[in-house]
Amino acid sequence: MQGGVPPVALNLGDCAREIIDGVTGMLVRTPEEWETKIASLVQSAELRRRMGEQAIVSASREHSHQAVFEKLEQAVALVRG
Repeated sequence: MQGGVPPVALNLGDCAREIIDGVTGMLVRTPEEWETKIASLVQSAELRRRMGEQAIVSASREHSHQAVFEKLEQAVALVRG
């Protein structure tokens, strides 16, 4: 996502938590969804561009050094009580 390429991934686990379907990438569950969603990205440069830009924004916001530090700080505070 940080490279501006909208991901297409299985709608489970970390992918389902990280990707906003139709905004920062595409989530799929069936073989038909894989075909349909990949085809839509192949056919639309505008869709690839828009999702790629949103993917960069999302990845930068959620995984920047500052964001990771803040999450770590919160986790340490919870452990300390």
